[in-house]
Amino acid sequence: MRLDWPTSIAALALGFFVAAQSAAQPVLLGSSQFGELFSVDVTTGTSSFIGAMPSRLATEIEFGGLTNRLFAEQTDGGTGLFTIDPASGAPLGVVNHAFGALNGLEFVGSTLYGTFIPMAGFPSWLVRVDTLTGALSSVGLTGQGPISGLAFDSSSGIMYGVTAGGGPAELVTIDLLTGAATVVGATGFDHIGSIEFASDGNLYG
Repeated sequence: MRLDWPTSIAALALGFFVAAQSAAQPVLLGSSQFGELFSVDVTTGTSSFIGAMPSRLATEIEFGGLTNRLFAEQTDGGTGLFTIDPASGAPLGVVNHAFGALNGLEFVGSTLYGTFIPMAGFPSWLVRVDTLTGALSSVGLTGQGPISGLAFDSSSGIMYGVTAGGGPAELVTIDLLTGAATVVGATGFDHIGSIEFASDGNLYG
């Protein structure tokens, strides 16, 4: 199934992006609010359906380059962190973490970082996520949030996040040593579910 740009915007209004695997043409993977997995051409805005992931996924999906798998979190307070086949959307496994929500996910090397809230509307904690057990280790309180998406710029070594909730979403930088978030500025959009750098070097949301 191929969607034109207007339909793609509607389907991916709560989309969650992961880094492209090919440098030749900037492509991201995205998930609709219904757990449908798509590839998204960032040059044209068109998207192509890949497959259906388990129900109630995801707050954000993240591609683990070392494992060639996607990692996806349950919505609505679910504590399951799923591994997903990026070619089909099929689940490959699941681990459970502490009660609360991992809204943002991003790999830095082999380490999966997340933004965790214990209850809806709370500021996010930056945590490290053990993908084998689901255990969370706290880095520190961000002071912002909840933060719904994470994206790491490997060229600068900076972790970015985007806030969710009332008012325009704000772009922030996050200190990987302390967890503290610093506001860069307002995005001008009320809702951005996720952000990610594509292979063209641009940050998308």
